Amino acid sequence: MSNILVVTSVESTRKVIQEILPRTIYPWIQFVSSGMEAKKQLRQRRYDLCILQPPLKDEFGVRTAREIEVAFSIGVLLLVKNDIYDQICFQVKEQGIFVMALPASRQMLLQTIANGMAAQIKIQALTKQLQKEKKRLQDEKIIYRAKLILIENYHWDEKKAHHYIEKLAMDTSQKKVDIARSIIEGDLRSS
Repeated sequence: MSNILVVTSVESTRKVIQEILPRTIYPWIQFVSSGMEAKKQLRQRRYDLCILQPPLKDEFGVRTAREIEVAFSIGVLLLVKNDIYDQICFQVKEQGIFVMALPASRQMLLQTIANGMAAQIKIQALTKQLQKEKKRLQDEKIIYRAKLILIENYHWDEKKAHHYIEKLAMDTSQKKVDIARSIIEGDLRSS
């Protein structure tokens, strides 16, 4: 299930998007007509994709697309007239914003939205995996630091320090990183 925010002042675009997007896959589609309204909506609710069709009520739309992509980490699709397609692509090429030239068939629009959503889902999964790996590395650094304290204070080798942290974690039903933090803070002493 995906939530989509559509930013356009063109009524025909609203109508086409409502008609082509199946509600079973896209249950929440919100329409606004200005960049300011879009940012307000994005602060109030989580969206997976933002579709913008310049010009907006309060500005052209490229600046808003960039701000949304950076501030809210969601997929952004710009629907632009064919005669400015190359110019807009050049302006947003480094932001990872999708750009689609209009006019386009309904099928092409639906496929582009689906591709944008698929890319966003992959990006979210990779971001989550990256955060998990960062956390794991932080925990490993803490455990390593605790081992160094044990090695320095008790003249143990790395294997014995590692075993001590593991055994204490198992005996007290705590995570190794929590035991390591206690060692670093000086709350645990070896017996």
